[in-house]
Amino acid sequence: MIAARDEYVDLAEIDRRVAGSVTAFASKGMVQTYSAGHGSSVLYLFRNESHDPAGAMSTDNAGRFCTYVGTMIYKGRTGSQATTAILKDVAAGRSGIPDSAFGNYSLLIGDKRGLRVLTDPAGLHHVYHSDDLTLVTNSFVAAGCTARSQELGRQEILEVVDNELVRTALDFGDMGTAEAWWRLIPDGEGTRVIWGLNTDMGAGPVGRWVGLMMDGMIGPDYETGLARLQAAVEG
Repeated sequence: MIAARDEYVDLAEIDRRVAGSVTAFASKGMVQTYSAGHGSSVLYLFRNESHDPAGAMSTDNAGRFCTYVGTMIYKGRTGSQATTAILKDVAAGRSGIPDSAFGNYSLLIGDKRGLRVLTDPAGLHHVYHSDDLTLVTNSFVAAGCTARSQELGRQEILEVVDNELVRTALDFGDMGTAEAWWRLIPDGEGTRVIWGLNTDMGAGPVGRWVGLMMDGMIGPDYETGLARLQAAVEG
């Protein structure tokens, strides 16, 4: 997660967004492992069970930095060896970094020109940002907790059936649309709640491949939400 700071930015607003993002990551069980200023930006990194972007972090004497989230192989290297090689290529003015990187990742490069975020060609790792680019993150939850309501689209209730169903329409602007729904099913002395999402991934092979990955991408957030609902109802 990156918060860009310069003389044209309301620093109090940036601090609010950073605090909200930190809270969002912590609620997902992620631990902050790195926080430092780089030029006009402040970089915050969080680890989960499978990856710590701080471990892949590289810097050089010119003040450049590079790290990534996800899985990436660059010229046969991974982790900090990969990002070190990328910084050397950036310093040498070489192009074609995406062509030499394989995997599903979001790659962050910072230098005197500012921040650059590169994602894998299949787009399996998404990047979200505020309209003014003062906050960039790879977590939709973090973005949603920090952005103004108009920045991430809208949600409209389409249908409510008492004690049975709630169906909503989601509009993410350039990121597309979807429908979310909750079904309530009697289960013994309690109620089983099913939370689902319907969206059109398109007819192309990349969209279908991403569709197969959706459960792993948003499933943990849905499980967390259902667990909180259960705690609220039973508490």
